[in-house]
Amino acid sequence: FMGTWGIFICFWFADNDTFRQYSEVARIISFVWLLVQSLLLVDLAHDLHDVLIAKADEVEKNGGDERGWKALYLLLTVGMFALGFTGLGFLYSDYAGCSDGQAIITITLIMGVVTTLLSLWDRVSMGI
Repeated sequence: FMGTWGIFICFWFADNDTFRQYSEVARIISFVWLLVQSLLLVDLAHDLHDVLIAKADEVEKNGGDERGWKALYLLLTVGMFALGFTGLGFLYSDYAGCSDGQAIITITLIMGVVTTLLSLWDRVSMGI
């Protein structure tokens, strides 16, 4: 806690070159952090898939009706797709002011559709 205050106070006496260098380092670290967050989201999705399908298989093995677990799985899938498309809508409305922004958002949309279609393919081990 005291180290945070020390860094804060030291920045009051730093010159502008320090902040320029810090901005470059922060830009790289933030990109790496975004990659880590993406990997964590993919890991969460795989874990959620494993848990929900295991619960459905367990209920089916015991002679029960597994449709509740599968319905929850389908509901979560549809909800995540709705959130994804809502986020893309916000990206197009707020950040597509230039051609580069539109291109990056469109590539994101295309990659999302391609990976969704690939996950429906039988040769892919995990998927919807």
